[in-house]
Amino acid sequence: MINIKAQQTLVKFNKTDAGTLRYLMRPEKYSNLTEAKVIA
Repeated sequence: MINIKAQQTLVKFNKTDAGTLRYLMRPEKYSNLTEAKVIA
């Protein structure tokens, strides 16, 4: 099982943009995955 966390980040598309708060999903731990787990 992959543990993930939601992290709120300010996303800007250009330098003059005020930005938008978005939630990005990130893995808590990095580990090697087998092909079967990736396909599933």
